[in-house]
Amino acid sequence: MTGTVCEERGQVSVAGIMATLILILITAGLVDLYRLHEVRSWAYQAASDAALAGVGSGRDYAHFMATGMISLDEEVAMEAARERVQEEMAARGIRDYVVDIRVLADPEGGIVPGYPAVPRASQWNVSSWSESEPSVGVFLVIPVETYLFGLINGNQRIQVHVFAAAGVATT
Repeated sequence: MTGTVCEERGQVSVAGIMATLILILITAGLVDLYRLHEVRSWAYQAASDAALAGVGSGRDYAHFMATGMISLDEEVAMEAARERVQEEMAARGIRDYVVDIRVLADPEGGIVPGYPAVPRASQWNVSSWSESEPSVGVFLVIPVETYLFGLINGNQRIQVHVFAAAGVATT
């Protein structure tokens, strides 16, 4: 009788340890998912803010006065968007990131095939960017440290891709 009680205690201990390990793995996975979702949400906001800053600062009023059509000064818009991205990244302490800014300066807008480079970066899952007005597009890649997912993929950071665009209303 005593041997059976000891065997049951041993089985319960093993089951308890296994359940604890499974709960730890589930918790680590949930923490990683939350972290990735939080960074992605924040990065969309940062990219959107940068696009708006580029459009706001890059309006070419000289072109408007000459032709009656609003356009963007490509260099000014790009620099304003880049500065905003740098401010946002510095505020979060992120030093390792990639930014790709494109400007559609023409009053009629335009199309940029293959941009953003990763279609899922856009909330609309587009593989080419097109606008009917002058616009600024901002594509960000931010590497994120994870716990469980980092162990699964060889301790490499997971890349979060986001894309946001803003345009000048011409009506």
